[in-house]
Amino acid sequence: MTEIRIIEQDPALPACCELVEAHWFEMGELYGDTGPCLFRPSDVNGPGAVFLAAYEGLNAIGCGALRQMVRDDVLSPGEAEVKRVYVRPSHRNRGIARQIMKTLEALAPSMGYKVLTLETGSLQPFAVRLYRNMGYSDSDPFGEYIDDPRSVFLSKTL
Repeated sequence: MTEIRIIEQDPALPACCELVEAHWFEMGELYGDTGPCLFRPSDVNGPGAVFLAAYEGLNAIGCGALRQMVRDDVLSPGEAEVKRVYVRPSHRNRGIARQIMKTLEALAPSMGYKVLTLETGSLQPFAVRLYRNMGYSDSDPFGEYIDDPRSVFLSKTL
């Protein structure tokens, strides 16, 4: 097995866009929404944001991002939203998602974040279990998924 490297990347790079598209496709298949990917690299780029890509050799195999949390159309100081955590199916069950999350958590304080919040889905029990095992607990709903009964909202104070 080759060493896994997790590095900050520009989310507009082709390898990063491909990861996000694969994530979007998988979530669409799982939740029944196979519309076009609405991802804009600017969503996880710029001030208060970071995009990470996990590489095995030269292959981009996973990603994750932070951006400043927005609640009721207002930036929430000290709080970041975890976005786009994804590992290609062929590379799962090797702890890569955990590595991505640990790297995001390590970066967050230097970016001024004290709390990380995320939304995942009830049809993703492995993701929910990972986050709970890492110390995330139930939190208030937010964003476009606020009324979706399949959404699971979690947060962690660092």
